[in-house]
Amino acid sequence: MITMLYEIGQKLPRPIGRLGASVLVKVNQLRGTNQFRYNCSGAEFVYGYQDTTTFLRQYDCIDVERGRTALEDIPLSYFELSDHDAALDVGAHFGLYTVILGRMNPDLPILVFEPNQYNRSVLKQNSELNDFDSSRVRILDTIVAGESGSVTFHEDRSTTGSPRDTLSPGEDTEKFTETVERDSKSLSDIFKSHNIKKPFVKLDIEGAEDEVIADLLSADIESFAGIVEIHSDRLGDGENTVLDQFDSHDVSYEIVKKHPIKPQAYYFKSS
Repeated sequence: MITMLYEIGQKLPRPIGRLGASVLVKVNQLRGTNQFRYNCSGAEFVYGYQDTTTFLRQYDCIDVERGRTALEDIPLSYFELSDHDAALDVGAHFGLYTVILGRMNPDLPILVFEPNQYNRSVLKQNSELNDFDSSRVRILDTIVAGESGSVTFHEDRSTTGSPRDTLSPGEDTEKFTETVERDSKSLSDIFKSHNIKKPFVKLDIEGAEDEVIADLLSADIESFAGIVEIHSDRLGDGENTVLDQFDSHDVSYEIVKKHPIKPQAYYFKSS
């Protein structure tokens, strides 16, 4: 039923489609069925929605038949972690990958970083819907940066559930409604304080990935792997700002999300 209504809504003028979506959300909230459930790779992933934004952004977010995330087309197999002592979801947004990591690795400690308050509230709801123990899956408002201290953070409060908040706005500074000073932590300090030696790190940090990767490569750990989304338009030398660092440290990598316009994503692993 939801699939049929969603497809009808996509064909309607945008204001009418969103109005219909909001009505559907309210009805399902009253019925207690405002959840998407996806069964794939031997696990069930649950995502809740309480408004039009969370409904539209989490609808059909996992391609069950192909075993991939739907929007970014990343195989879920990358998130089956047997050689790691912790996973970090940096820039978690609503928790698409937090839920995947938590359900596919039920005993693995997971640190989740999301500085946007609205996004974090959705993330916490999704964590609860999946019955994650808060001592294992820890959701933090910490900003991860190249070094610990204080950073200037650019926020887009013009839209609910923004995935664009960043340390590095590039040429888009005027598109952000707020600029605030926030405390930051480096990955190397996070690893040290949590005694992490073999991390898996998912990074979606809107243009700050070059400095965070540089810190990761210098961290006192045994091995690492992860997935990084590279926002080339916000980096001085585009993708090479990150990939050259991998090359100079003998880190293997392969593209896992290729799109002509949107940011590319790479799986990387230490040698």
